[in-house]
Amino acid sequence: MKFNHLYFLIVLFSLAFIFSCSETAKLQKLQKSFIPQTLPNIYIGMTLKDLEAQRGMSKLSVVERDIITIVKEEYNKDSIALIQYQFAKDKKLYEVIIEYVPEVNANANFLAKFGAFNNGTEWAFTLDKSLKLKIWTYQNRLCIADSKHFKN
Repeated sequence: MKFNHLYFLIVLFSLAFIFSCSETAKLQKLQKSFIPQTLPNIYIGMTLKDLEAQRGMSKLSVVERDIITIVKEEYNKDSIALIQYQFAKDKKLYEVIIEYVPEVNANANFLAKFGAFNNGTEWAFTLDKSLKLKIWTYQNRLCIADSKHFKN
């Protein structure tokens, strides 16, 4: 009888792990067309630990505050100068800011990619019931964020 309980617990934890991995894969897949291809495996909702594993700590500058953690990465390739990742208090990524080199017109490029703004001066995309992205350009930067962190 003791082994049946152990077997049940192992199966339960395995299913929970598989479900959590499938949710992560689902989040990544839904965001794939919005996050530039030069940043594979980066997605809104990823943990700070996952970012550190993906990008390498030696490349990152981390500033932790009470309610936000800001991580900067000097990129200097693929027409990108700098990437800033903003994490909420729970250490989950809620915004990515990609700064392009001056020769690139980020606003024109992303108007061509996403079409006309559909939410004032930005784009809003509902990916599923738990995630709506807000995307906008500002001073040659592309900003991609989880709308839950903004009033509108």
